[in-house]
Amino acid sequence: MHGPVHVGVFPARLGTTQLNKLRKTHIDALVVKLSKQGLSGSTVRQVYTVLRAVLDDAVLDGLMARNPCTLVKRPGVERREARQTWTRRRLPPCSRPLKTLLARLVRRSVQRGRVS
Repeated sequence: MHGPVHVGVFPARLGTTQLNKLRKTHIDALVVKLSKQGLSGSTVRQVYTVLRAVLDDAVLDGLMARNPCTLVKRPGVERREARQTWTRRRLPPCSRPLKTLLARLVRRSVQRGRVS
């Protein structure tokens, strides 16, 4: 995970449901509600992943018989095309040392989103 998942994304109704009463329909409703709230597919997937991990631990601890998340298809993330392609002649405005580094990366065909 790259950042905190805020408790506010979980509907109060889910938080008050006893673990042994938690069903697939609750998880489905959570995914739909988060999507309708305008959260990105990536954020919805992160919430689902964290919830599934927590419920997996609850199963291992004997607090529930089965994890209802296993019955729910993992939320998808929409793939988007890169907004901009860099070339050696078309680099963003920046300092000379950074421009030199970017030019080297472009020459090596490193994708902008994968440079770390």
